[in-house]
Amino acid sequence: MSFIEFSSTALQRLTADAAKCQSARGGSLNATAEKVRKACKVCVECMRVAECGLQSKDFKNGMEVANAVGICMLKNKCHSACMCDGDGFEYPCCVSVNDCAAHGTPTTEPFQDGDLIKVDIVVHHGEGGMGDMARTFIYGESQSDAHTQFVLATKRLLRVIVDNFNKRSTRNRAALESEMTEQYNEFESTSEYFVMRDLTGHRIGARMHLKPFIGNGNTDVPLAADMTVCIEPVTVLANGAPTSSKFVSDHQGNIRSVHSQNRTAHHENTYVIDSDLKLQPLTCYN
Repeated sequence: MSFIEFSSTALQRLTADAAKCQSARGGSLNATAEKVRKACKVCVECMRVAECGLQSKDFKNGMEVANAVGICMLKNKCHSACMCDGDGFEYPCCVSVNDCAAHGTPTTEPFQDGDLIKVDIVVHHGEGGMGDMARTFIYGESQSDAHTQFVLATKRLLRVIVDNFNKRSTRNRAALESEMTEQYNEFESTSEYFVMRDLTGHRIGARMHLKPFIGNGNTDVPLAADMTVCIEPVTVLANGAPTSSKFVSDHQGNIRSVHSQNRTAHHENTYVIDSDLKLQPLTCYN
C-alpha cells in the first residue's frame, strides 16, 4: 500500500479513532497492567515492522516508516496514542533523524546512509491500555564506528539501570532515580556522551504521560505493584561539536540537540512493577 493510499483510507481511520480517544478524556487514568501488556505486544510488532523496513532500506523516508506503523496498528485494531494526546500530532509514530532526539515529525526527506533514526511508537489498544517504546537504528552502512558504539552504549545504559535497580535491597522511586543518576553520571564520564536529563521516564496507563515523571523529582507519587512505567534515556553524542545535556524544541515540537552536528539516540521500554517492586519488561525484544 502506498502512502497516498494510506493517507486517503487508513490515516482517516486513525484520525477518527484519535478524535474518539480525545473526546473520552477525563475518565479513569488507570489501566490494568494486562491492558497495557496487550498494547505493548502490538507496540513490539509495529517496531519490528519499522526495523525490518529500515534494515532492508525498503523505507526511504520517515513518512514510509509512519505509513507502515499505522497499517500495523490498524491490523491489530489499535491506533496511535501520539494522535490522541491533544498536542495536534498527525502521524502514527515519531521519526527523529540525527540531531533530532525525539518527537520528530515524519517527512518525505530521503534517509542517507549512516543516519541515526529514532522511531518512537505509542499504541493505544482498543481495551484502553497504552504501550510505549523507542529504538535507534543506523540506516544502511554506519559512517562511523563512534556512531555504532554510541547507539550500543545507549541501549546498554537502559539495561544496566533496570538490572541494577532490580538487584537493590530497597526498591522505591528514590532508589530508581538514584540508580538513573549514577548510571547517567557514568555514561557522561566520557566528554563525548551526554544524557538529556529532562527526558527520562514516566508512568503510562490509559494516558501516555502520567505521574510519576521518573527522574526529575517533581512529584511525590510513589512506585507501586502493578504500576506500568516507561524509562527512556535520550542521549547526545558530541560528534566533533560542543554539546551539553540541554536541548531545544523547534516550531513543530521536534526535540533537538543544541548543535546540529550532534547525534542523538533514544531507547525506551515499558515495564510493569511486580509484587517485589522489580521492573519487568513489556516491550523488550533486543
